[in-house]
Amino acid sequence: MVRRGCRVPLRRRLPPPYRAQYLGRGRNVPPAPRNTAGLFHLAILYPERRELARALKVLLDAEYPIDGASDHGVSEALYLHDPDQNGVELAWDRPEKLWPRAKDGGLAMVTQPLDFRGLLAELEKGNGL
Repeated sequence: MVRRGCRVPLRRRLPPPYRAQYLGRGRNVPPAPRNTAGLFHLAILYPERRELARALKVLLDAEYPIDGASDHGVSEALYLHDPDQNGVELAWDRPEKLWPRAKDGGLAMVTQPLDFRGLLAELEKGNGL
């Protein structure tokens, strides 16, 4: 990502089988009309909590603005905007066996503040970056 001349890579190399994905549109597709539904945000799902912790550390080290951070019980997520003001969500999903459940067995998602210290502690369990 680039912001005011600052390059902020969220992941330098992706190990197999992960590949970078690119968004685009076909040559003959006109832009969406104003006042219509469009992209709400791009969501990047990391395979492990440690990967989300690495992304957080990179953002903090670069002093990149983070708009929000939540623990949803089933996942943890960081919210920010790219230089073009598109919303970006960086997240990881907890294993399903750890998801919060209601008394009837249904999913009981929440929106609570993210534990930044707990997330960054993932980097202390081995090599950080």
